[in-house]
Amino acid sequence: MIEFVPINLWGIGTAVLAAWVVAGLWYSPLLFIRPWAEMSGVDGAKFAAGLRRAIAVDLASFAVMAFILDQVLHAWGALTIVSTVLCTFLLWLGFVAVTLLHSVTMSTGLCTIMRSMPAIAWSAWWQWV
Repeated sequence: MIEFVPINLWGIGTAVLAAWVVAGLWYSPLLFIRPWAEMSGVDGAKFAAGLRRAIAVDLASFAVMAFILDQVLHAWGALTIVSTVLCTFLLWLGFVAVTLLHSVTMSTGLCTIMRSMPAIAWSAWWQWV
């Protein structure tokens, strides 16, 4: 039987805020917005037009991810930093990395994966962070 632990609103709120700050820096002119825009084919006007919606979806996604991760880590008994990082890495590898690889393979074909490895790596690294 699955038992949910009490929801830690401060912890989930902190995780959402931290993820939003990291995402903001990741997709800022300071870091990777230009390479990402070139690789994905998104121009500045299209990016700006969808920014508010993207932020709202991201915040909701971060909240769901933080809640689920909190519940899974408690269920697995990951109470130390090492066990938490290991469990988080395994969840990322089993779900996010596999999904990204599958989506790239199905949309671009197997032959072009090697050319798009930098884009896959940036996207995968961001999702794990």
